[in-house]
Amino acid sequence: MEMEDHDFQVVRKNLNILSVLILILAYTNAQLNSFNFLGIKLDLDAYKLYTALVVGYVYFVWRFLTKLNFNGGFWSDFLQYFLMSGEGVKQKHNFERYRKEFIEKSERLKYAIETNDRFFRYIQLNITRQAGWPLTRLNLSAGFCASGREGKDDQEQFYVDYEISLSRLFIFRKFILFSIKFDKFGDYLFPLIPVLVNVGFFFFKSEWQGSFQSLVLK
Repeated sequence: MEMEDHDFQVVRKNLNILSVLILILAYTNAQLNSFNFLGIKLDLDAYKLYTALVVGYVYFVWRFLTKLNFNGGFWSDFLQYFLMSGEGVKQKHNFERYRKEFIEKSERLKYAIETNDRFFRYIQLNITRQAGWPLTRLNLSAGFCASGREGKDDQEQFYVDYEISLSRLFIFRKFILFSIKFDKFGDYLFPLIPVLVNVGFFFFKSEWQGSFQSLVLK
């Protein structure tokens, strides 16, 4: 997915570089006590060096998170994919699945089916998310065609609304599928993976010089 914000690209690149560096230091349990450059040995203060590294890392993570645009771009594209595409909600949550519920909800629909209305047919299903609703709660609006006024050879269209609830696991699976297909775990998701790993190292790898135990508790 192409990004338009140059600042976001710079922040993401710097965060990725710093994430990989810290990941290597933590995984190898590197001891930063000295540094040899062109035969010149330099003594290092591991505590101050790792403290500066952690502070800089927190800054870049904060910059990355505040640069994420969840009101447009990636998030808007995901919502459109989730609600409108055949691989989103419509893949399993459709009129056929909720046919009984729609019939029980609408006397108009029930009457058209029971009387074998010759104009009766299912038209389409619209899925919407009301303002303020969480993604787990959606509204289905099924459209139908039936006879119009009694005694008239015409047609009318009417809609029946039905509210459904989705599991967070269902939404998460769709989000991962969308990310694999369109984001490629690059612009948005990939930088967060090493960040989470490094957070785990920071709090739980006590023998590492850059861990929470080494920098804060000692």
